[in-house]
Amino acid sequence: MKYKTYIHLITTILLLMTCIAQAAETTLNFDQTECPDCTNGNFINGNEWETLGLSISNTYWYNDFRDTFDSMGLSITADGPATISFASAPSSLTFDYWVISGHQATFEAFDAAHNSLGNVFIDGAAGDVFGTQSFSGPIASLEWTGDRGYAQMSSLMIAAVPEPQTYMMLLIGFALIYFSVLRKQSHEQSNLKGRFHG
Repeated sequence: MKYKTYIHLITTILLLMTCIAQAAETTLNFDQTECPDCTNGNFINGNEWETLGLSISNTYWYNDFRDTFDSMGLSITADGPATISFASAPSSLTFDYWVISGHQATFEAFDAAHNSLGNVFIDGAAGDVFGTQSFSGPIASLEWTGDRGYAQMSSLMIAAVPEPQTYMMLLIGFALIYFSVLRKQSHEQSNLKGRFHG
């Protein structure tokens, strides 16, 4: 009986940790579901993804069948760098990019003090380049430079840092599970004693 209780306890803990990890990830496809007012070539005002904690500048929205990821995304304007700023700094992010043949682009992540957390240079001299890149750290912004209309971001997956309240709730949950297991074991032991003494 004891092993069954421990298996239930471990399963519950793993389930809670999986739920927290999934809740901390957000994927943006930069499609018309997320931005119903976006039209091809439409300049982004900066607040289209504000409800998701993003501020976007120096980009326009595109819908182009040549984008093999999902045909929609953000492209750099002539004013560059294109910038995505985060209201709450994610611990890591991954994005899909597309650089059109004959052009180059640099994607770079920055912390709150605008220190570089990493960059990647993409050279499309030999043809269109499609790829996926990840950066880690407390990322305050993601920027990219390149020729207008030739350096695109197709999607973005953000792994947010759980809030301190999340960890507190998790600890309280573990404590409640632990005490319920102790209570159940104590109750089972008293039932066994009652059978043998009664």
